[in-house]
Amino acid sequence: MLILASNSATRKALLAGAGLQFESSPPLIDERLEEAAVLGKGPAAVARHLAEVKALAVSRLHPGRIVIGADQILSLAGEILHKPADLEAAKQQLARLRGKTHRLSCGIALARDSAVLWSDIGEADLTMRDFSDTERDA
Repeated sequence: MLILASNSATRKALLAGAGLQFESSPPLIDERLEEAAVLGKGPAAVARHLAEVKALAVSRLHPGRIVIGADQILSLAGEILHKPADLEAAKQQLARLRGKTHRLSCGIALARDSAVLWSDIGEADLTMRDFSDTERDA
């Protein structure tokens, strides 16, 4: 049975919606430390690296099993944007994104027995409409 290296409700729903049977096992990694290892290579490389690291970390705990790892990186003009820490940071991030096109880089990896079997990256450019501060605050 497939193992999802995540506890994400969204990722679980995607796999379940595809009709796959799987178990969930979140990886114990420091994402910011791992991100720093490939930071100069761009957001897509970070997404792929984090997906691979997650899949590898969980595969070490489950010999013989296939593990899927995934990660998403949001960037604006090449700068990685992280999840806002609080409401004020979220407002600031939304203000930066409004009226602009940003990129979502999604990395995915399959691993078994501490080896990456396959990995890939998908990217989408997303344009956020312009909106007022009043709309943002609501």
